[in-house]
Amino acid sequence: MSDQKIHIVGCGPGSREYLTAQAQVAVDEAEIVIGPQQLLNLFQGVASRSMPTDKEISKSLDLIQSLVRQKNVAVLVSGDPGCFSLAKLIIQRFGIKRCRVVPGISSVQLALARVGLEWTRAKVLSVHGRDEQEVLDQIFNHNPCVILLGRELTWMSPIVEKLSDQREIFLMQDLGLPRERISTIKKKKDTEAEISSKSLLVIFSPQSIPGQES
Repeated sequence: MSDQKIHIVGCGPGSREYLTAQAQVAVDEAEIVIGPQQLLNLFQGVASRSMPTDKEISKSLDLIQSLVRQKNVAVLVSGDPGCFSLAKLIIQRFGIKRCRVVPGISSVQLALARVGLEWTRAKVLSVHGRDEQEVLDQIFNHNPCVILLGRELTWMSPIVEKLSDQREIFLMQDLGLPRERISTIKKKKDTEAEISSKSLLVIFSPQSIPGQES
């Protein structure tokens, strides 16, 4: 049997409310559905044909390769596949002709919607596996700026006081989930609390964005 398609399905920020209808169709049509358990839990009736992905990315890619030889596979990814996603590595390994990408709602889109900003102008950054100083340098050069975070924010503390006079800094945690929290960062102490693994910063200067002036 020839290899089947790999359907890379964007699942939004993590709640059923932000799943697209097309994501549901792709999952319904798949013979095997793989992904993190929290994303598998978003879809009813998939338990008998689901497999959780491994935290080690290379093992997850090997699993996809072994399954797609015989099965129509849906791979669940959080947010949108085009935003710091496993989708990039899947496409690099298997080729775009063997993949179908189903877009989703990213946490970036949702975060900027919460503050009423146009997301097409935003610089999107991530601190996962990246040099934090490089991220800090980018903040000064882009407006607005969205930063996907890990579980701590102390690396931002040296410049928070300087930035808070020039920019609005919003910390957004667990967007789209019942435990969603949005707060502002005004001083160094605000960076010391432990944060959710699903957190990001939105940083912008209202004076330089039309329609955002106070």
